[in-house]
Amino acid sequence: MKSFVYRISYIVCGILFAASLTSSSFLHAAEMDRGVQDLLEKLHDKDVYVRVDAAYTLGLTKAKDALYSLKEAAKEGDPRVRMIAIGAIRMIDGKASTAFLLEMARDRDADVRRKAINELETLKEPQAKPGLIEMLRDEDISVRVVAVEALRALNDKELIPVFLGSIKDRNSKVRAASANALGELKDKSATEALIGVVNDPFTTVRREAVRALRKIADKRAVPKLVRRLRDNDDKVRKLAFQALEELADSSNTIDLGKNLRSGKWFSRFYVAKLLGNMKDEKAVWYLESALRREQNKVVKKAMRESLDKLNQEIAR
Repeated sequence: MKSFVYRISYIVCGILFAASLTSSSFLHAAEMDRGVQDLLEKLHDKDVYVRVDAAYTLGLTKAKDALYSLKEAAKEGDPRVRMIAIGAIRMIDGKASTAFLLEMARDRDADVRRKAINELETLKEPQAKPGLIEMLRDEDISVRVVAVEALRALNDKELIPVFLGSIKDRNSKVRAASANALGELKDKSATEALIGVVNDPFTTVRREAVRALRKIADKRAVPKLVRRLRDNDDKVRKLAFQALEELADSSNTIDLGKNLRSGKWFSRFYVAKLLGNMKDEKAVWYLESALRREQNKVVKKAMRESLDKLNQEIAR
């Protein structure tokens, strides 16, 4: 009898607990609804910062009911509010916001266009590809740059011809972003185009081109990379050296050896280091010949170290 009473009591307690949870859920939902309504009203506040904060917070709530008002806010008014509203729409609607974001990527305001494209990059939605390609013709440099970056995020080798086109853009930032994108795809069909821009007058482009060639790992790039060891930019030289450490082999000994006559000490230094990896008797000859005329102490040390390394390898 007692066990029966305990069982009934347990069931009643369970029902009451479930009822309290349900009641609490309804109250929480009601509070959420009121909170969303308050934020929607604040989207029309006179203070731009109140509107910005409301748009951002609505994005965090992920309330679908807010989409209509956010789309209204994204299309009209202060650019700051519009950009935050665009981000909120993406946060709430996810990939379903692709069409709207593409529409905003054609907006009259360059900042708004750029923000819409940034959100498309976050989504990585293949359906956005044609619209993003169209943005590569935008008059605004920063819009073209973010369009390249959004396309790169798709990681689609079908876009290689697109990047081969944008790497010829009149602006260096677009060229650099395009070189970076080609490097990420790691396809040897891009080697020739990248070799063509390792001599770009802008340092940022040369850096990205060398990085990309290292990632693609096509040995056809070695002669051009050797020349970059003479670059006036220290970062370009270091990147070229790192790439050559991975790509150069004994078939490149002669090309490297000739560069021991470079008028720039840092070029001779890098070449001396690389020749030490060649495991080739011709490398010994080049280093010994160059060591007799070398005046720079740093370069001489690198030459001696490489010769010691080579002699040990050959003696085995």
